[in-house]
Amino acid sequence: MTGLTRGWRLSVLGIGVALLVSAAVGFVIGLGNRDGIAWFFVSFEAVAALGGAVALLTGLGRFQESPAWALACSVVALVAAAVLGYVASGTERRLMGVPVVPLSALRVCAAGVLGLAACSWLIAPGGRGAWRRFFIGLVLLAPFPVLAYALARGGLLGWILRQSGGARIGLLVAGVAVLLPALAMGVQLVADACASRSKRQPGGLAGGGSGN
Repeated sequence: MTGLTRGWRLSVLGIGVALLVSAAVGFVIGLGNRDGIAWFFVSFEAVAALGGAVALLTGLGRFQESPAWALACSVVALVAAAVLGYVASGTERRLMGVPVVPLSALRVCAAGVLGLAACSWLIAPGGRGAWRRFFIGLVLLAPFPVLAYALARGGLLGWILRQSGGARIGLLVAGVAVLLPALAMGVQLVADACASRSKRQPGGLAGGGSGN
């Protein structure tokens, strides 16, 4: 049988419902603003609703031949809504009285679960070896979101630039020498693990095949 396993379908379905409910609440808040419709807020919720709708349809059994593509679209929509909402919230980190940080964090976590569901469908034919490569790759890649956040806030970069000339160059060289191989190896391991289905099925992502 193609498509996700029953457990993953139920998880994806639940996430899709939760996302649509949260987006509906956001629509009500944005459209009911006393100072006029807050279109910027409504637009973020519309993107999140799109991601939730795709997740809902996937959980209901649509996109059986290639649920990974559908879930990837949902993940992109959720991450985009979370990041844009966070950036637009300014220093107060609130939009229309709604705290953005926990909402964005929850949507990023939901995107992570959906991404894991997509990866499970891709990796399943490869067995334990593919899962082992996948998780090793995730461990290697895990520091990079934290590093990107630290650089975006300026604290880490500012600390490096405040060092003396030799120390600054040494830190930059050491960082590049350690981080670039870790990034390359992590991406390679995750990509190789996720290619398990395409190795077994010539059609790749679009070809479906005998899944779980």
